[in-house]
Amino acid sequence: MDNKKIITATTIVVVLTIIIVIINHTLRNKSDQEFGSDKAYREQLNKSASLLGLGASDQEAVRKYFSGGKDFGKEKIKQHFTGTIVNEDTLDFFRYMDDLFKNSKDLNDNLNSARQYLYSVFSPEQAQLMLELYRKHLTIQIDSYDSKRDKEIPQTPEEAIANLYKLQESRRAIFGRENADIIFGNSVRAEEYTIRRNAIITDSNMTGLEKERKLSILNESIWGTDTAPFEVNTTPYQQYQGKLQLYSKDFSELRTEEEKEALRQQLQRQTLSAEDIQKLADVDRELAEEKKTKEQYYAREKEILNDPSISQETKDMKIRELQDATFGEEAEAFRRRQTIQKETELLTKGSLTH
Repeated sequence: MDNKKIITATTIVVVLTIIIVIINHTLRNKSDQEFGSDKAYREQLNKSASLLGLGASDQEAVRKYFSGGKDFGKEKIKQHFTGTIVNEDTLDFFRYMDDLFKNSKDLNDNLNSARQYLYSVFSPEQAQLMLELYRKHLTIQIDSYDSKRDKEIPQTPEEAIANLYKLQESRRAIFGRENADIIFGNSVRAEEYTIRRNAIITDSNMTGLEKERKLSILNESIWGTDTAPFEVNTTPYQQYQGKLQLYSKDFSELRTEEEKEALRQQLQRQTLSAEDIQKLADVDRELAEEKKTKEQYYAREKEILNDPSISQETKDMKIRELQDATFGEEAEAFRRRQTIQKETELLTKGSLTH
């Protein structure tokens, strides 16, 4: 082998080695950054939980809070309060009574109705205790409503969570710390989870993979290895739509339709069966064909309307023939939609001129 070939081969090996080193270094840096970001997010969640001091999350209790639908009918109500009236069902019972007495004239009327009801379903001792708790609940609701009117809407998730924590501190001051945490603790966890989850999903600066990682960490902090309630009853198509929302930044940065379609197909394979993917493709094809048909129709309609050589009567006739030829059995429905649209536009113009 001559020297030139040896030098060339050596050069190629060196270049490939450099490329591999660069790629590995880049991937390692990215992995380190992601690990650091994930670690920081976990620490943020742990710090947030310790600040409020609610203790470890009871996954099943928070899950029940999300599921709702508790039966407080006369035959079942005592089952929820066999030991004590201060438990994880108390808040749902407050809300049940809120709905029962939603037509009350004022606070006194509400409390009088609640008193009659509670004494009909509980022992006198339990009824009086529950009535006192419910009075505190209503007082906090009224104070919270009044204070919200004077406050600006939270601009960040952090502000919303801070307000949530302040509300819980107010409850502790009125109910006592232990009772407030038993009654409202799961609602605070659930509401904070919802705020953080929505913040991740709607963040326009994060890629889809970043969002998925953070959602996984958030879900783990509340649900452990179980499936989050939001995902239990979602259909494959809803999961696919959710993926599209998560990857909105990725789509916005892709330049060509081919790249976007490739990403769509990748997300479809992650969420849909082969049969569902085919159905989706059929729908997309039908929509594309329908769009093309309408574009061709409107182009031809414009030509007819702009033809100075024919009368208006002839134009109307030609347009009707064009509609019949283009839309077939749907031509009449198309004409009705056009008539409604024109009438709506005329009404809108008329309201704007008065």
